[in-house]
Amino acid sequence: MARKICKFYVVPKSKLSSDDWRELGFMMKELQNQERSWLDDIEEKQQQARGVFRIGTIWPKMTLKEIKDCFKSDNLIIVARDPDDQKIIGFCAVEKKPSLGWATCDGLFVKKEWRGRGTASTFLEIALEKVKHDGLDSLDLRVSIKNKAAQALYKKLGFSRTAYQMEKWVA
Repeated sequence: MARKICKFYVVPKSKLSSDDWRELGFMMKELQNQERSWLDDIEEKQQQARGVFRIGTIWPKMTLKEIKDCFKSDNLIIVARDPDDQKIIGFCAVEKKPSLGWATCDGLFVKKEWRGRGTASTFLEIALEKVKHDGLDSLDLRVSIKNKAAQALYKKLGFSRTAYQMEKWVA
């Protein structure tokens, strides 16, 4: 059976339908769950190391309006759609920061059944092309220390570690 190839679109926020926003909301929720899973793993290790410790939530539960607000109108939203039913199967959100000369990838997600087909790579290639076209110097992103697959992909695409982010939970 041949693999289906998804179609990629750079779309303005105003051109996404209510159904599209719902799909993006489900994907944001899955990203939340993934992030919580990594945080739970970290929390468990910290509890074992030094007693009771409570971690806050990085991704709060969001309404549809709050999800739309995450995708600022002047930023890039790149979506990939299933060629058969045109449902969104992944997205890449890029916040442009022209005054600073760079952009940041705020979110990248591909549905599980579409992973391993070059979708995330294509998202980042399109994002890099758009960032360069806009005269910006770089694209940065954050990745969990636990997400080795994403780290390998980013390294393969030429991304390099430029900083360590350190944080201390105080709750």
